Amino acid sequence: MKHSISILILLFSYLFSFGQEKYSYEFEKLDITDTIYNNEEIKSLKSDIEYSYSDYFFADRYFKGEIEETIHCMIKKNHDYWISYAIPYEYGLNQSSFLIGPSENKKYFLASSYYNHLSHEAGGGNENTIEKLIIIDIENNSYVQIKSYTKDQYWQQDEEGESYIVNDQNSMISKFIFEDNHLIILNTCLNSEGMEDCPNPGGLYEFKNNKLRKIKNYNPLKLGFTAINYIGEIAIGMTLEEVKLVYPNVQFIQKENIYGSCADAKTGYEVWNDNELLGFIITKPADKIEGEEINYANQIIVQFLVFSAKFNFEKISINNKVSEVLKMYPKANVRIDLLTEWEHIYIKDLNIELIFKTDENNRIGIYKNEEFVQLKNGKAKANFIQVN
Repeated sequence: MKHSISILILLFSYLFSFGQEKYSYEFEKLDITDTIYNNEEIKSLKSDIEYSYSDYFFADRYFKGEIEETIHCMIKKNHDYWISYAIPYEYGLNQSSFLIGPSENKKYFLASSYYNHLSHEAGGGNENTIEKLIIIDIENNSYVQIKSYTKDQYWQQDEEGESYIVNDQNSMISKFIFEDNHLIILNTCLNSEGMEDCPNPGGLYEFKNNKLRKIKNYNPLKLGFTAINYIGEIAIGMTLEEVKLVYPNVQFIQKENIYGSCADAKTGYEVWNDNELLGFIITKPADKIEGEEINYANQIIVQFLVFSAKFNFEKISINNKVSEVLKMYPKANVRIDLLTEWEHIYIKDLNIELIFKTDENNRIGIYKNEEFVQLKNGKAKANFIQVN
């Protein structure tokens, strides 16, 4: 990736809830408002506008024939006529939108939508503001929206009926950086007393296959990025609720963890999808909430034991023989776990570990002083693959 920054946007945002950052944003098609064949109308629309290019431009148009409402539209040439696409925006009280401008490589155009809502309760209420960054893929006439600004400010009334602000709110400052075909999101979190650690400090996203997919997590302590391990569409660091978004038919069954040692988690979840056992998940809670039943949105994946051959890591799956694995990765680390006595093959390049539930009678390797010497059973296959 080039280090030159194409476009940098700084957005301040108050988050009423520090949820987990999404790992994937899927582009949706822009709605078509109408088709324009009249060149005079095009000339009229192009007059006195800021963003105009050879094959497309942005202009305000009446919304579905309602004269009192206008929306921002991308109007794009198609052969000898033009198609008008509506930039996403929901009309209502205290709502607005504005155009930001194109990215430097001209692949994307940026806009923003703003929403403000005031709710009343007995003796007080709160004011909630939400702003979303809209990324428009010009070539594919599609878009994604990322929450970029939220504010939840509480207020109360005194005995005389006068309102005053309650200084109890969380906030997050987000920085969006476009680099070539990637998007960097960096978050700084604040509360009423100052800075605090962000549960979702940010990450590196890649534009690919009509998706914006998170490929690295940002580590604010090291001021750098660490790669994310994926199992199909499931990422280490996702919540169980997010897994349900990428695999809608998935089911979780809480079970005793029979795959770890005495130092590992005692329970986990079998993961089933369409009557197939995909694997076993170890989680940790995002927040400590006492006395609450299992909340999928509060369970973060820290380890995935892969049982299904449908998951591949480069060319490696549980269907590979040991001889095939070591031929592809001759520097892989082969060892015996002294606690479980199972054999492991760790592949550093893929950050995965193949685990063989063997004993003295069916070892895959020969060892001397616990060091791997040579392969003994090249036809053996892993019982599961561990991903952390």
